[in-house]
Amino acid sequence: MPAGSFRPLDLASVDARRVAEAGVAAERGARWAASVSRGVKSSGSAVPASIDDWGLTLSADPGPGPTATPVALPPEVVRFRPRDGWAAVDRNAQLSVRFTTPMDHATSELAFHATLDGTDLAGSMRWAEGDTVLVMQPAAALPYGALVVLRVDGGALSAAGLPLVTVASITFTVEARPAAPTASGGATSSGWRWPLIGPITQRFGQTLTKYGFHQGIDIDGDTGDPVTAARSGVVVVAGVADECGGLQVRIDHGHGLLSWYRHLSVVETAVGVRVPAGALLGRVGNTGCSLGSHLHFGISRGGVFVDPIRYLPAR
Repeated sequence: MPAGSFRPLDLASVDARRVAEAGVAAERGARWAASVSRGVKSSGSAVPASIDDWGLTLSADPGPGPTATPVALPPEVVRFRPRDGWAAVDRNAQLSVRFTTPMDHATSELAFHATLDGTDLAGSMRWAEGDTVLVMQPAAALPYGALVVLRVDGGALSAAGLPLVTVASITFTVEARPAAPTASGGATSSGWRWPLIGPITQRFGQTLTKYGFHQGIDIDGDTGDPVTAARSGVVVVAGVADECGGLQVRIDHGHGLLSWYRHLSVVETAVGVRVPAGALLGRVGNTGCSLGSHLHFGISRGGVFVDPIRYLPAR
């Protein structure tokens, strides 16, 4: 639009409005200060609106508003682990329940139950994730094929003292017993055999050392004893693969199954080699996070470690 179509700004009228607003602001400020000194809450704004150079009203500063008081909500169960209806759950799985809010330990532990045929399972409990997750480690491996019920009864309180909204429960099924071995000490019908013959010094799931939950079995042996493939497969690791494993070998058996041989003194295979069951992989050693010469033997299924005893033949 042409400049002539705009009406010149009347600066004198703007200044007059500013003077008027300043007087109103001073009067309101005096009333607000007086009300505060008398303990009376003012309904007006502490700082009124002002006028800019274009004659426009600026936004008023409302001052500090009322502080909202947080309302504590009663707790609810978000989920269980394992989940409802799961089958083939590992016998050494941890059992847990997650709540929507931090919980009181004593009442929540009393309300949490893991039952087998109506009998509570024994185990140790711990809290995680800001006291919102209660975790139970059963004292013993769960029976093969068992139907286990997890539930939280009434009586569980939040850390704020509010009771659980509704009780909750789920059921899951433990993995089935593996096929029986064909002969003592030999290979099973599925092709598994012992990689080293010797006493087991630490079993799966135990915590006998500072390294925590044991994700395999430790088989005692002397440095230099031969370690052989527990089943046929393809070597995918041969050497150092992680900080604690030391020299190690890992074999892929297909279908998500891998076997792990750790703390070796010597590796006598290579990545990519297809080995039969019983083939020499290396020698017992004491490398990595080891407290003496032994073989740490592990089996993982779908990326999760399972008890190797389930696969190895009886001896």
